[in-house]
Amino acid sequence: MTIISKGRRKVLEVLAKFGEVNISKIIRHTSLNHKVVNAYLKEMESLGLVKERKFGRVRMFRLSDPRIITQIFQNAFEPKTFS
Repeated sequence: MTIISKGRRKVLEVLAKFGEVNISKIIRHTSLNHKVVNAYLKEMESLGLVKERKFGRVRMFRLSDPRIITQIFQNAFEPKTFS
């Protein structure tokens, strides 16, 4: 079972809803601060969940594969089995 923090879930939901967005839009829609969102995005990028594109100083983020969000949320809510 994968546990996703509330903040990370909000970031993933914004990316799923809007596609490719900059960090300011993510902050606006999640009410998280810049430092936290930036850390979440770096972490998710290192895990291969998010891709970043740069246009000069502007950084744009998107899900690496839109199906990822479905898989993540399905795994998060699957009942845990004990052996």
